[in-house]
Amino acid sequence: MYTCTMRTRLKFSLLFSLFVSCVYGQNIGVGQWRVHFPYNNPRGFEIAEEQLYAWGEQGFFRYDMESGETKVLSKIDGFSEVGVSTMLYHESTKTLLVAYQNSVMDLLVNREELIQVPDIALANINGSKQINHMSSYQDFAILSCGFGIHVYNVKKQESTATWRSTMFTEVYASTILQNKVYAATKDGIYSASLPPVGMAINPASWTLIQNGEATMIANDGAQLWTVIDSVLYNSNGTTFNAQGGKKTYYKMVPKDNEIFLNSDSGLFILTQNGYTHRNADPARQVMVVNNKMYSASFGYGIIIDQGGPLLFISPSGPQGLRTGKMVSKGGKIYIGGGYMFERGAPSYSFDGYYTFENGKWSNSRSTFNDYLDTFKDIHAITLDPNGDLWLASLLDGIVRLRGNQVLEHYSPLNSPLKTETPLLITSIQLDDKRNLWVSNYESTYPLLVKTVGGVWDSISLGNATTILDMIITRDGNKWMKLRDKNSVVSAGIMVYNDNGTPLDQTDDPSPKYLGTGAGNGDLPSAEVRCMTEDRNGQLWIGTAKGLAVFYSPSNIFSNRPSDARQIVIGEGDNVGYLLGDEEINAIYVDGGNRKWIASRSGLWLVSPDGQEVLAHFNQDNSPLISNEISQLGMVEETGELFIATDKGIISYRTGSSAGGDTHGEVKVFPNPVKPDFEGPITISGLPQDAYVKITDISGNLIYETRANGGTATWNGQNFSGRRASTGVYMVFTANQDASDTYVSKILFIAP
Repeated sequence: MYTCTMRTRLKFSLLFSLFVSCVYGQNIGVGQWRVHFPYNNPRGFEIAEEQLYAWGEQGFFRYDMESGETKVLSKIDGFSEVGVSTMLYHESTKTLLVAYQNSVMDLLVNREELIQVPDIALANINGSKQINHMSSYQDFAILSCGFGIHVYNVKKQESTATWRSTMFTEVYASTILQNKVYAATKDGIYSASLPPVGMAINPASWTLIQNGEATMIANDGAQLWTVIDSVLYNSNGTTFNAQGGKKTYYKMVPKDNEIFLNSDSGLFILTQNGYTHRNADPARQVMVVNNKMYSASFGYGIIIDQGGPLLFISPSGPQGLRTGKMVSKGGKIYIGGGYMFERGAPSYSFDGYYTFENGKWSNSRSTFNDYLDTFKDIHAITLDPNGDLWLASLLDGIVRLRGNQVLEHYSPLNSPLKTETPLLITSIQLDDKRNLWVSNYESTYPLLVKTVGGVWDSISLGNATTILDMIITRDGNKWMKLRDKNSVVSAGIMVYNDNGTPLDQTDDPSPKYLGTGAGNGDLPSAEVRCMTEDRNGQLWIGTAKGLAVFYSPSNIFSNRPSDARQIVIGEGDNVGYLLGDEEINAIYVDGGNRKWIASRSGLWLVSPDGQEVLAHFNQDNSPLISNEISQLGMVEETGELFIATDKGIISYRTGSSAGGDTHGEVKVFPNPVKPDFEGPITISGLPQDAYVKITDISGNLIYETRANGGTATWNGQNFSGRRASTGVYMVFTANQDASDTYVSKILFIAP
């Protein structure tokens, strides 16, 4: 027995009173986070009185059955994690138990107090600690785990016992009936006598009472019901009676002496008198409560059948967890739904692509486009200046979209694209003349160009055929990340210059290879992870062993090209390289030319020159859902940074955005500033690096700053660090030569 309950308490009453039917429709302030998970494929749900809690592969949400309102839940709300393995509502204590994939558990007590329970996660246990199933027994929750059975006293909020066996390890599900404990395992059903509260079970005392792979078990108060080798059985604990033939069963859920078991042939309601069958579409879980049928559907969220029109419950989210490239324009961010593994292998995703705009997601799979519905792994994505969207499937070619209309479609049948590997299109980019450049992985001619006039050409790069990614810098050079053919790692950079004549290769300089070593690029590692050009034309390179910058990338084809340099920071004995030898997987340059850098230890924000670390977020000190970050993108108009991780997407509202030469649509958020608001006040829509002065209504200057790109922030304090008093404040902003000015007002309400 071990007790190590961490009581991280959070009052939820305010949270519950403020949620609205779609939280994504709200703005978020600078410094705030929000998660973006797919909720259309719930793995299961738990009904806690008038609340329904549903979870997917990652992410979970709450639906209020009285008000009809939905709220996405995450670490932002104080929960420990986002990857739920299972849930249980313990009725007598009014406690929702949320078990996560990392074996940590949260208790939500009376809908207002949140308590973290890391007992299993911290326990010294060999093997899997996965929590597979939970069931209620008196004051206890019985947890079926990868190591056996764990008993948790929900009323006392403490662990009381662990029941293990010499005959089995992992338990898929368990139940207690008539002073016997029953465990469903891969070898069958085991039973043991129920010991006194808090006592262990002798590991050698378990008895195998039925052979076969038992995946589910529950009781109706009088008898057992279990699924063994895909066949349903009922039992008195000694004799097992088959109820029909093999079926695909999804989930067995007991409630009030009834057991709901859904299958590929409908819903079975199991009771002491046998079972009844109801028609129901295949779903991961189905229950009937108060004459309403609740289903965790495949692809449509939670479906509620009330006898009339069906009700579909699914918060706004992307189609899938995996993400390809990101691109943003006009207040929208587009994200590919395909994914490429390290060797260039496709993931065969049919998730299409996702678009986020005005707080809501839309998914291409819902548009029923004949072309896109058959496209696998839409990975690469770019925007034409006229607003058209170019999409590249790793396997099925390239399309140009205007709205939902396909204007062009290219494949090996009507273009030089080759299928030698098979066809793998790893990157597409448009140059400043709107010529489309394509990397055709492991083809003899791995670099292709289609001019704006529709003429194609194929370009050989010698032995460099494995292009994983490509960017085009402001001087027109194509920088391509390569992979070593004989391993999973990348192998340096190839730079190509078309000399302004994309269809004439005779006047091109030889492609330039860059790797490690002085005079050869001097990268910290040839394993290049990412490449990004900043607003000063410098090229930031992330590698497996640190960060480097080409400060003069335009001279790469000169007689004396400059190598990359690592950024030296610190003084005296504390001198070192920025981020040391950390693996750098993504870099994004915001409107203020600051760099957002994703490493194995989370997300970093550094100053424009890299000399100062401004912030560091990781999964332990922030709502960041994972340190494994693969892509970064930003809605430039708002400064909302989208962070793609192995667990899905989360976004963070930065204090920066892209600014123009003059004022755009200037917005102050929040306005009015209410007494309980503690975050920074944001002024957006400003010219690039605008001058900002804030005065009281009498004209007294109380604060001044410079915008980060097109956004400035104010902490609500004056020069003395005191919070501003109630009143109207004037915000005077101007571009750098003061040729364009603007005045806005803020109503400030002090506590």
